[in-house]
Amino acid sequence: MILLTVLYLSASWATNTHALPSNQPQFVEDDTLLIYHRQLDIFTNRSIYHIIWSCFSTIFACTWIAVHPNVPAPNDRPWHVFGRRLAIMGYLLIVPEMVILWASRQYFGARKIAKRHKGRGWTKTHAFFLIMGGFSLHQDGVFLRTLDVTELEELAESGKVDWPNIREEEIDDRSKGDFLSKSVVILQTSWFIAQCITRGVNRLVVTELEVVTLAFAALTGIIYFLWWNKPLDIRCTVPVHLKDKLIDEEIQAPSGLGTYVSEKLEAGRLSPIPIPLTNRITPSPSPTSALPSSIASPLPHSRYTLNRLKIYICRQCMKHGRFLGIAYIILIRPFELFFSPIGDMLQCTSLATDRSRVPTFYSPDIGDSDTLGYLIAILVSIVFGGIHCIAWSFQFPTYTERWIWRVTAVIVSALPISTSVLSVILSDMDDESPHAPKWLVFMSALTTAFLMASTIIYMAARIALLVLPIISLRSLPHGAYVDINWTVFFPHFN
Repeated sequence: MILLTVLYLSASWATNTHALPSNQPQFVEDDTLLIYHRQLDIFTNRSIYHIIWSCFSTIFACTWIAVHPNVPAPNDRPWHVFGRRLAIMGYLLIVPEMVILWASRQYFGARKIAKRHKGRGWTKTHAFFLIMGGFSLHQDGVFLRTLDVTELEELAESGKVDWPNIREEEIDDRSKGDFLSKSVVILQTSWFIAQCITRGVNRLVVTELEVVTLAFAALTGIIYFLWWNKPLDIRCTVPVHLKDKLIDEEIQAPSGLGTYVSEKLEAGRLSPIPIPLTNRITPSPSPTSALPSSIASPLPHSRYTLNRLKIYICRQCMKHGRFLGIAYIILIRPFELFFSPIGDMLQCTSLATDRSRVPTFYSPDIGDSDTLGYLIAILVSIVFGGIHCIAWSFQFPTYTERWIWRVTAVIVSALPISTSVLSVILSDMDDESPHAPKWLVFMSALTTAFLMASTIIYMAARIALLVLPIISLRSLPHGAYVDINWTVFFPHFN
């Protein structure tokens, strides 16, 4: 944050530099020029470097610094943590309302947990810490698994563990973000919003890149409201130890954990740490036994990733055939990998698939509050798209780019409403019944196809709204280089 502040100040001192690609633009005789000449002490000039830095630093603050990821697994390496955070940033750029939905579900879950355990002295900070995977079950000093709220409550009620005794100040001490750092990000985005409003009031040109940044700045306030009590960037869990009298007993594990352990140990992704289970299962024969020996044989660690890729390709070719298997890997699998996290943002409420950490987009089951989370996401998408409509009559380099902007802004504003209505209709269709009429099955398939097409169209519109402002920098109006001289409005010494 200190580095960002220093860079921002250095960029501010350089506002009198010349703009790309040549010297300062020669202003034409219009209203902006008349204002500029009439009140030279109020207005100054800025360069394209200042515009780019101001927008990109604000977007970075909105999409990277404002994100509060969950606690990583004990064996996660730094690039695993970095990759997950980078993925959250990417989804926040393309589908911001889905990240808002995930944050709202965590918020309502934390509020419900904090209210239920208020008698134990728990606050929303404790609840968020539990939701993000901050408590882990240990036996004899050995990590067993990450705890969710249901298992922690069951173990505590049965007397197998003591309820975690950690103060809110201790959790805040572990957090990399505090009131000051979060306030700095809020002030930075608020300052950018104030600048855009001031430019509009004074009839100065606001670039398309600034409009996009303004939309993300508006989202930051919502994200920080939902995650204000969530600790930031915690890397280690708080151990919850099994009591001594239960050392030799096996602890009932949630459904699906045995399968997860056997699969992960077989794949070599987890260290063979003991995880006691009541209903142990015998690991199935290795799926690599049917593969060629050159692929199934153990390889050094340096070739482990390549070996997994070969095994995956062989599995798909054996399942679909050589041609269809390769086509599936190239054409379909990338979409599955991309849309799977979006599905997690919608309904990931279980830890059964991975108990070394909570899923990236996990939130507990919040019951009826789920509807309120969806409503917040829809309202955010409408406001987010509506902000882009501010540039409806802006000057674009070409007439085609202006109409692309208009169409995509309308799509981003309106499409989430229609898809939400269709999703509700689809959820009420009982097309899986063997006695369902054919027209109902057909309508269900048609609605599903429309939802998939709408999602693809929406993503294309979002990408267009990210690309157009950047390419429009090649030909900015002359008024875009006029800036407000803020030193006139604030007391200072010469």
